[in-house]
Amino acid sequence: TQHQTTARALTDCEIQLLRASAIGDDRRRYQLLDVATAVLMAQRGEILDRLVDSAHRSAGARVAGALRRLVGDAASAEVTQDIVAEVAAVVRVTANAELRRLAERRIIRLDRKRITIVDRPALDRLT
Repeated sequence: TQHQTTARALTDCEIQLLRASAIGDDRRRYQLLDVATAVLMAQRGEILDRLVDSAHRSAGARVAGALRRLVGDAASAEVTQDIVAEVAAVVRVTANAELRRLAERRIIRLDRKRITIVDRPALDRLT
C-alpha cells in the first residue's frame, strides 16, 4: 500500500526518502538508528533554546522573533498564523493577537497568507 503526504518545512531542512525495504535487515536498522540519534543530538541545542526562550520571553517577543526568522532579509513572506505560532511556540490564538497588535502599531501589515514587515527596526527592538 502506498501512502502520500504533503509537508511544509518551517525552517531550512533536508529530507531523505527511506523505503521500508532499505531498512529490512538489522544492520540497516542500526544505521538508521545512528542517523536518527545524530539528527536529534544536532537539534538538541535548538530544542533547549526554544524551551528557555518560551520560559523567559513574552509571547509578543517570541512572535516578533518568529517573524524575523520566517521573513529573513525579505520585505515579506507568504506565511500563515499557524506557522508563526509553531515557530514562536505559542498557540494560534496568541499568535493572532500578537500579530494584530503589531499591525495596529504599523510594524507589520497583514494580508491573506502574507505578512509584510513595515518597520523592521521596531520589530528588531521587540525581539
